[in-house]
Amino acid sequence: MGNGINPDAHAGDVARIVAASTTFLAEHSTEPITLHDLAEHVGYSPFHLSRLIAAALGSAPMQYLASLRFHHAKRLLLTTDDTVTDICMAVGFSSAGTFSRRFAESVGPSPSEFRRLPHLIAEDRVRPLSRPGELRSGGTLTGEVAISAEAAAAVGPGADYYVGLFARPMARGRPVAGAMIAGPGPFRLFGIPPGSWWLLATALPATGPVEQLVPPARAFGNAGRIAVRAGQLTDRIRVTILPRPPHATPATVALPWLVIRED
Repeated sequence: MGNGINPDAHAGDVARIVAASTTFLAEHSTEPITLHDLAEHVGYSPFHLSRLIAAALGSAPMQYLASLRFHHAKRLLLTTDDTVTDICMAVGFSSAGTFSRRFAESVGPSPSEFRRLPHLIAEDRVRPLSRPGELRSGGTLTGEVAISAEAAAAVGPGADYYVGLFARPMARGRPVAGAMIAGPGPFRLFGIPPGSWWLLATALPATGPVEQLVPPARAFGNAGRIAVRAGQLTDRIRVTILPRPPHATPATVALPWLVIRED
């Protein structure tokens, strides 16, 4: 096993390591994999490999693995009648309690609540809505969501667009503020706690509730970290939705749920 990653390694070497790591995790996601297992497979120290994956994907290897498992679990919850315990075991968790707690932290609703969401979406289609942050005296962020022609073709017509501020560069857990908009165009987020947040955006296919709740990894936008100050306006921020690169971390948060729960 290597002693670490050469700081002068070419981008192609990093891409190869990331591809090998994410492929290994995807192929063995239902197994009790450890960071040491992954590091041994690609031939790097666990410490350096973890830093490289986090820099490339925005999440550490075990966080990436958890995202794969939750993405799989969401589809099983919506397409099978298996119990939550059975699904927990099927995707690689050994404790139903731990699975349910971490699922809610990452996705938003509990597994049982998530399973009921398609019926709620079918009865009341997700509509444009802005979810403010928790501070009335918080900051405000305005800007524009755009989408490339390639990403728009991948998503299809009639998509809903979501833009939100997250603590990490991945759509995991509840955003500090967010909005669903009817199409590319202006957005406004308000009540934002002071801090530095990642501005992310995505497009949800209009092909049905399952695809909206477990969207294919087709398109994603990341405008980077945005500094927000209490009571101040940050404006003219543009985030462009592009085709997702290979091996991107799956979005785990149930975006339609963020809107429905405001009813």
